[in-house]
Amino acid sequence: MRIVIILLFTIALLASCKNDLNLNAPYKDIPNVYAVLCPQNNVNVIRINKTFLTTTNAYSIAKNQDTVNYAPGELSITLNRFVNGTQVNAGVGQTVTFKDSVVQTSQGAYSTTQRVYVTYEKLSTNGVYILTIKNNVTQKVFTAQTNAIDSIQPTSVQPWAAPYYPAPQMAYDPNDPSYPFLNYYSSTNPARPYGLAIYRNESSSVKADLYQVTMRYYFWDSLTGNTKISRSADFNIGNFYAKDLPLYQNYFSARFTNQQIANALGTACQAQNLNNTNVLGRWIYKGQIIVNTCTQNYIDYLAYSAPSFNINQQKPIYSNFDNQDALGIFSVVSRFSIYKSVDYAFASSFSSQYPTCQFKFVSYSVGNGFQPSYCP
Repeated sequence: MRIVIILLFTIALLASCKNDLNLNAPYKDIPNVYAVLCPQNNVNVIRINKTFLTTTNAYSIAKNQDTVNYAPGELSITLNRFVNGTQVNAGVGQTVTFKDSVVQTSQGAYSTTQRVYVTYEKLSTNGVYILTIKNNVTQKVFTAQTNAIDSIQPTSVQPWAAPYYPAPQMAYDPNDPSYPFLNYYSSTNPARPYGLAIYRNESSSVKADLYQVTMRYYFWDSLTGNTKISRSADFNIGNFYAKDLPLYQNYFSARFTNQQIANALGTACQAQNLNNTNVLGRWIYKGQIIVNTCTQNYIDYLAYSAPSFNINQQKPIYSNFDNQDALGIFSVVSRFSIYKSVDYAFASSFSSQYPTCQFKFVSYSVGNGFQPSYCP
């Protein structure tokens, strides 16, 4: 008999556990859970699927929604918050209940009809959360706990860190986060490195173990017929681990060049299959700095879920549920983002270097207006 465990969660984002699950034991109810919650989200979704045994084609059976989904009302899901060991029964982050819902996913190996569990209640950034999943048919209860964490604060992001920001430094204005302008370009030294720093100043008592930093650039596709389409492309600055920080240092710093940004934007445009048909030009008009944070249990989950390149392809299956009665992950992650205006010189730099020039990014100068791109 072939035993097939369907893992139907998608790694989104971001204490090693011993995994001694006996997969040759008689079949029993083992939920497969992906519960990565974020206090900054207006809606939080948990995905739970069934495992199953089969002696036939697993992929054919996985297309059957009744095989991989629990029935409506079969599961009850609650989230309880504790502070200093005492359950919080009022205010933000009290007992949260998740409701059944059905979503349609993209075509793939499994059924496109997936049952998920949704809440619109606000989550807290402090305390300990305990997730309880109860099977109302078997009366079996599955539990897991994790720490809530806060996002970094607005003053954490320093886009003008060493080796010094080229634009005039402007006073920080919490009512206008667009200043200072993003500008990672020097006409006299196009290859110079630039710096960005992220400070660890979360308000919660538990700080993150991983900081994932991304710059997202928004640009217009200016089309014939006076039509504009807004698009975006990401420059992933990297992952920063708290364990790697030097002693007594509470910030991370990254260094990068204008060409590295151009390479990332060009790759993103190619992945979006952007072409130049009927496009007059593309212009970057806004930047966003995004910092996603998580704790060690989610880092472990990412490591367990990563593809194996060893000769031995068998890997332990991750679970941070009590007694490993359920498979998967329960974790809280946080997200911070801030928008910045983009300096004209910086935006114009992508019109004259490869690979962004091939996607018709334009330049701008006072008196001459927008000028077409040219690849050197």
